[in-house]
Amino acid sequence: MTYSGEAQVGGRLASVGQRLMESSTQALLKQSLESLATQINARVTGETQPGESIPVEPPSELEFAAGITLKMLEDLIPAEERRGVVLGVVGSLALLVLSILIGNWWMDKLASRVADKIDRQRSA
Repeated sequence: MTYSGEAQVGGRLASVGQRLMESSTQALLKQSLESLATQINARVTGETQPGESIPVEPPSELEFAAGITLKMLEDLIPAEERRGVVLGVVGSLALLVLSILIGNWWMDKLASRVADKIDRQRSA
């Protein structure tokens, strides 16, 4: 099966960018073709009669957005580099959490020292 299409978009939607629009279009086409395949398989296996259709539940907004995001990442990051990117992101998040924990510990120590000094000055 082959298909093609052409669209002209302007205004705010056009400012989003070509990459997002291509990924969104591909995600919509994938969803539509998967639904069509479900209907065809039901017909071929005899699950439905001519004129009947199987109800297909559309994805939630979150599932659809996740699909578009995944498609965009697949387009932006070559397959051989994905492992390195994931490790880099996980490593960066680990360093961020560690620095927050160390910063909180250091601030607690500093606050305790200041409070002790203030208590000593008041009692002297």
